[in-house]
Parts: sequence; structure tokens; C-alpha cells
Amino acid sequence: MSNRKQVYDSPRQAARRRAILQATRDLISKRGYEGTTVRDVAELAGVAKGTLYNIYGGKDELIFSAVVEIRDDVRERTLDLAPQPGLDSILKSDRAVLEEIVRTPTYAEAISRALFGTTGAKMLVPSLIGVPIELTRKELESAKRLGEIQEDVDSDMLARQLVMQRWGLIMASSLEQLPSDKIEHEVTHAIVRILQSIALPAGRALLDEVLRTSK
Repeated sequence: MSNRKQVYDSPRQAARRRAILQATRDLISKRGYEGTTVRDVAELAGVAKGTLYNIYGGKDELIFSAVVEIRDDVRERTLDLAPQPGLDSILKSDRAVLEEIVRTPTYAEAISRALFGTTGAKMLVPSLIGVPIELTRKELESAKRLGEIQEDVDSDMLARQLVMQRWGLIMASSLEQLPSDKIEHEVTHAIVRILQSIALPAGRALLDEVLRTSK
């Protein structure tokens, strides 16, 4: 259950929330999860520590809210990258996520800590895993209609496999089991190989092109 004590609707409080979340994102990018403290966020955002606790309740929900905002930014970038539905949208969604991770590796570390080391996991799992699975499922259904993949594919199961494949490799990178400069290549190839097994000619041509141009 959320620890948030009060939700503000005034423009002034909305501006405070934006400042707090931006400060959180800035600190996560520089210090990671462990190095980001409520006191430092409040100081950087120019708000009282009590105000921050009154809005967000504590560090876990603060980190959660910042990560969700990052996810929303990535989703907007995906829409810009992939105006077409189907496999192209799935692949470019991965690309947008990976670009964010490569640009700021500490986000992956913060997400890992929040998912597996804190009570924030209950808040983050639906947002970071449940939502992408549902969006991927919808794009797989679009891919069927476009003749890119086989019609008898179980979209629910495949969506889970694709999303968890991505996050598994991202987590491996955050645990230093995969070099950060290899993450984009490995995730892209893993996703493409899965999709190749159920692709029809139209989809296979797109996937082959991705493999040819991937780093």
C-alpha cells in the first residue's frame, strides 16, 4: 500500500512534484539507487524534507515515481520512433529502453535494487513488467493482422518471454555479468532470434534487416 499522505492539485504543488522527480532522476543518474537520499533530493529540488515525505512517503515511492516517469518518457520516444504497429513497434520499443539504459546505466541499477531489494517491488512490477507485456501482446496481435508472424502464436506467452528476456539481460548488466557496451547488441539479437522462429516472410525481412544493421 502506498505511503503517500496527500495528493496536491494546485499548480504550485504540481511544480514541486516535477522539481522533486527531476531532482530524483538527476541524482539516480549520478549516484545510483544507494547514493540517492531523500535529504539530497529535497535539497536539490528546493523543498523541505517534510514536504517531500508528505507527497511521496519515503524513498521507495520516490524512486518508483521517478522510474515510472522515465518509463513514460521511453514510451513517448517509442511512439516517435515507430509510428507503425507490429514487429517494428516491438523492436523500436526495445531500442528506446536500451538507449536509456546505455545513456544512464545507473537507471538499470536503481530499477534492480527497487525491484529485488525493497518494498518498492510491489509498485514497480506492474509498471515495468506488466504494462510492457500488455503493450507487447497488443503489438503481436497487430503483427498477426499484418501477416508478419504466424496466426496461431500464443501472444500472451510470447509477450512475457520477450519482455522478460529483455529485463533478464538488463539485470545481468546491472549485476556486472554483461558489459554495458554489449547490452544493446545482446538484447536486440535475443529478441530477434525469438521472433524469427514465428515470423512469416514479411516479418522475416524486417528482422533480417535489424540483424544486419545492429551493432
